[in-house]
Amino acid sequence: MELTDQQSIRIAELPEDYQMIGVDGNAPFVRKPTGQIMRIQQNGRLTSATIAARHRLADRRADRTARLAGVMESQRPKQTRVDTQADNPPRTRPESIDLILRLRQLEGTTQAALATLRRSLIERVLPTRDGLAHEAAIAFDLNDDQRALDLIDDVAQTVGISGIN
Repeated sequence: MELTDQQSIRIAELPEDYQMIGVDGNAPFVRKPTGQIMRIQQNGRLTSATIAARHRLADRRADRTARLAGVMESQRPKQTRVDTQADNPPRTRPESIDLILRLRQLEGTTQAALATLRRSLIERVLPTRDGLAHEAAIAFDLNDDQRALDLIDDVAQTVGISGIN
């Protein structure tokens, strides 16, 4: 996609805490620090993204995540399985939707942790539980900071870090 001059200028003028999150049609989308998703129109104006556009962006992210998961799966070493009994049904692999959801959870957790770390280092804001919860809510596109913190806690426990809550 080619940006108009006005779109390019608008992107260059955006504050550092705005995050480019995708493209829909001929418009780039950014996430404000508040979590609101904005569309940069061809004339350079920022407008709120429609619900439909947000869903299209989310679908594209899911497709990209699924493709990434497919690449990761194809890079795994193949295992040869020998069935000693012909009537044993083959083992089923976990549903790909579970993998996609897990990757989204890992991505959101990483985004929240890095945003909190960045604020601490660059803006000299002390990292707090509430700050992490807020960043997580933005990353997971949730209105509930506590639910977002619970998602981070799940990831933390899977990598051997004791509970945050």
